[in-house]
Amino acid sequence: MKANKYSIIALLLISLLCSCHNNEEGIIPTERTLNVVIKYETKDGTYIDTNAHVYVYYDIYTTDIAPFQYKANGVLIHNEQEISPNQEMFLNGQEDVTTVLDSTKKITILVESSHFPNKVSADSFSPGNTPIQVTFIFKN
Repeated sequence: MKANKYSIIALLLISLLCSCHNNEEGIIPTERTLNVVIKYETKDGTYIDTNAHVYVYYDIYTTDIAPFQYKANGVLIHNEQEISPNQEMFLNGQEDVTTVLDSTKKITILVESSHFPNKVSADSFSPGNTPIQVTFIFKN
């Protein structure tokens, strides 16, 4: 009976050790996905902003672009300096847009509403954030 008890305990320990995985902090993934939902809100409800644009800037945080102004087509300008997006997408009648990012570094996502002209919003993500899933809601 004792041998049987030790065998069961040994099997449980082996299965526990085999199911463990190394999830160390600081390991940067090699592939990073981004999923963006853009909505707008009116007094009648919340709706998908089906033709909104999404711009992705690699190795930039929103604090880095704070003095910049949004020009058009994702271009940011401050004095004589211009920053263009590394990646751009638009919802094209869909509820969301998903893509694989070419960078595992810090990124900023800027979205432009198609329902509210000239309204933009931005958010930044650290290298460890993956997958990135974000929703932007524009209000009048």
